[in-house]
Amino acid sequence: MALSATNRINSASADNHGTGAYTSGSFTPTANSRLVIIGYAIEESADSIEGGSITAADSTGLTLTAIGATTTSPGWGYGIRAWVSDPVGATPASRTIALDCGATNVHAYRLWVDDITGVDAATPITGFIAGSDADGNGAASLTLSATPVAADMVYGAAAMGISSGAGGVTPGATFAELFEASSAGWAVWEAERATGVTSTTVDWVDLNSGAGTMLGGTLLAFIVKNAAGGGSTPRRARLRRGV
Repeated sequence: MALSATNRINSASADNHGTGAYTSGSFTPTANSRLVIIGYAIEESADSIEGGSITAADSTGLTLTAIGATTTSPGWGYGIRAWVSDPVGATPASRTIALDCGATNVHAYRLWVDDITGVDAATPITGFIAGSDADGNGAASLTLSATPVAADMVYGAAAMGISSGAGGVTPGATFAELFEASSAGWAVWEAERATGVTSTTVDWVDLNSGAGTMLGGTLLAFIVKNAAGGGSTPRRARLRRGV
């Protein structure tokens, strides 16, 4: 069965969110799918959060397993974390997803949720890698820690801190941009996805194709494995910065 992704949530909190959770609108996922969730946050008044500071919860109690998180945020406190859910079952209920950084004073959250069918039951996700870009400007790339097969899906996500302007992102040539959004003078968020690729490179042509003054960037990527796609080949993870 081929992988099939349906976007369910592409939303953000208001700026100056403050403490406490940000909760999405409600949605009902496709039967027997798994949720792939990418959450972003940027701090309002300090430099203490990273991707691992962000938690996620499904309002129905569905188990969400962290895929991984960014660990470096040059220039400010911001991060990205991704999760995959258990299967939602044959008759899934309507639900919401909440992101939370606890007592941290958050400027804004961003949330992307896909439901995906045809995912490998034993190893739904592989190849995770995270890295950073010192100035959040120009080309950048990550090298996945496993090699995708053509039937898999590859996701990449980027977040950049900015001190002025709205910024902008140009995705990699083999990637389709899922969304791009900004909080002017604070952050730029982006996600991209590729199918039919067998390369370990997840790239961005330009992390600042807009007019932002960038503070730095943080990146992550992973593979969603197709149930009939065969095994992905492990590799040693490494980050490559484009020039």
